[in-house]
Amino acid sequence: FEVALRTLAPELTILAPVRDQAFKRPDQLKFLQDRNLTVPPYGAAYSVNRGLWGVTIGGKETLTSEGGIPEHAWVLSKDAFSKPQPAESHTIGFEKGVPSSLDGAKSDPVALIEKVEAIGAKFGVGRGIHLGDTIIGTKGRVAFEAPAAEVLINAHRELEKLVMTGRQQRVKEMLSGPYGDLVHEGQHLDPVCRDIEALFVASQARVTGEVKVLFRPGNAFIEGVTSPYSIMAASKGVYGEAAGEWTAADALGFSKMVGLPGMFWTRAGMKK
Repeated sequence: FEVALRTLAPELTILAPVRDQAFKRPDQLKFLQDRNLTVPPYGAAYSVNRGLWGVTIGGKETLTSEGGIPEHAWVLSKDAFSKPQPAESHTIGFEKGVPSSLDGAKSDPVALIEKVEAIGAKFGVGRGIHLGDTIIGTKGRVAFEAPAAEVLINAHRELEKLVMTGRQQRVKEMLSGPYGDLVHEGQHLDPVCRDIEALFVASQARVTGEVKVLFRPGNAFIEGVTSPYSIMAASKGVYGEAAGEWTAADALGFSKMVGLPGMFWTRAGMKK
């Protein structure tokens, strides 16, 4: 946030008392208790940050690289595995890459994210412990619950596979990592992000369709996907069954052409 503020308004003085005064957790708890502000029972042991996409949880277990947090420390899904639950199937709709409906009912993206989170959390979907690098190079570890993110990312990716060419997918993936790093490091206002976003937006022109997701304890399984822009449906061939678009002679010629670089490499080695 501070990097963004310095970019937008470099003339302003930024006040960050939590950082500048270096409050420790006991100091924070005492500050709240002195003012009769209630603290959750687990508040002294765990730091919980809640946002649209889920929850992060930090505690003594995440200060080292081994071990996980106890079951009671999970926030969204703490009761997910306490009793058997029947599986549920739900259909998520997308329009130009943006989630737009759940089980046929239109919804704005924020409301849809909240609905998918509630479904996923009920089944314990989206739990994890992230171990990664900070911008200054130190390693950090934090537990998280992101059921909506896990479900929507996987559903969206499966729809992309159906409607985008392989090259489109690969180029988009090549830029996704650097873009994520830029955002994580506070560089979202760098103009290169607008350039990358322009490609992302263009790539989503045909990412419209529905994805069927089966929810079971600890898992959200992508059962199937449909789209009016299905490249799979546009082909006359059937994978593993029939060619449709080419003859045996075409396949023979293609295999010869594709094999030429390897053949030339082998031939060149034989001269020595």
